[in-house]
Amino acid sequence: MDYTALTSKNIDVSGIKQGERYSGEDCVYNAGLPFLYVTFGWPSWKTAIDEALEKGKGDVMVDAVLTVKRWNFIAGQDCLIVTGTVSQTASYQRER
Repeated sequence: MDYTALTSKNIDVSGIKQGERYSGEDCVYNAGLPFLYVTFGWPSWKTAIDEALEKGKGDVMVDAVLTVKRWNFIAGQDCLIVTGTVSQTASYQRER
């Protein structure tokens, strides 16, 4: 999935100040057998997006790419990863 802008915040888009690219991810572990699949939670896009926004000290992502990464043998991991240009809106800049 590719998005032009991505945020989990209520924002005013006037006066955006672009920053650098950052990534955020949310992962959970799982255990799978041929007859049983146990997960220890579900990863969240909001958590991954918020992590990237916090790393980049911004409130909106431009040119964001969402990726799902999964591996599983007997145990495994499910990850949701978001990467994009973290930017600051005018209202975010005023708050800081």
